[in-house]
Amino acid sequence: WNDEVSKSQRILTRLLFTIQTAVQKKPVLIVCIFAIGLAASFWGLLYFTIETDFSKRLDEKNSIRIDEKFYNMKFAGSNFLEVFISTPEPQGLLDPEVFSRVIAFQKKLEQMPEVDSVVSVVDLIETIDRELHSGQSFNSQDALTRPLLAQYLLLFEMSGGEDLDRLANYDYQTMRMAVRLSDTRVRFTFDLGNRVKRVAHDVFGDTATVHATGLTYLMGMFLDEIINGQRMGLVFAFVSILLLMIIWMKSVRLGLWSMLPNLL
Repeated sequence: WNDEVSKSQRILTRLLFTIQTAVQKKPVLIVCIFAIGLAASFWGLLYFTIETDFSKRLDEKNSIRIDEKFYNMKFAGSNFLEVFISTPEPQGLLDPEVFSRVIAFQKKLEQMPEVDSVVSVVDLIETIDRELHSGQSFNSQDALTRPLLAQYLLLFEMSGGEDLDRLANYDYQTMRMAVRLSDTRVRFTFDLGNRVKRVAHDVFGDTATVHATGLTYLMGMFLDEIINGQRMGLVFAFVSILLLMIIWMKSVRLGLWSMLPNLL
């Protein structure tokens, strides 16, 4: 055991001596190498991101992982992105022009490869119209007038449709779209939500406002806040230490030089 320790010490001593010799012979080159590495680190921090998937932290044999895999294979995705569409005036969703844009928006979402399914009041109207008129009114969207939409929704309420409040509020000014995703990564969900809002702006323009939310989406947004807070904390700590070193050494030049080891 003592022989192994002595051998390790000799190797370490030889390595440190080699580094010392190189630094003494070419100090400018060593400083330039560290400066390039420091610049690359700062550049990388600008693009630094954090991604996490809570279910993947569990063992593959965990019942939650097994259930999630089965659910994603047999049904729609287990991750939800909530999308809310609001119109400027009450009953704005019953406006045929707005509702036709809602249909177009939902179709665009369903075409995204990341989206498994979308559920909204559009599916309700389509189902009722298919049962009553074989889908003719829904397929020719010019026939979807305000009275017809109001009658369909009233018919659903009178038939015991107690879950309508999950799809739209009582005055039909705001509606909810449940977008199901199979990918449960929080950063992925946040980025997808921002893409959805950009698509919504192209579809609706000024006729409606669209907000994305949901637990996974909000956690993805919080990751950015955490990273930005850490960046600001590092900058604040560096500036604070720099000011203290300048005051203690009574020299700006010496204070700046004293910070070099901290940066390297």
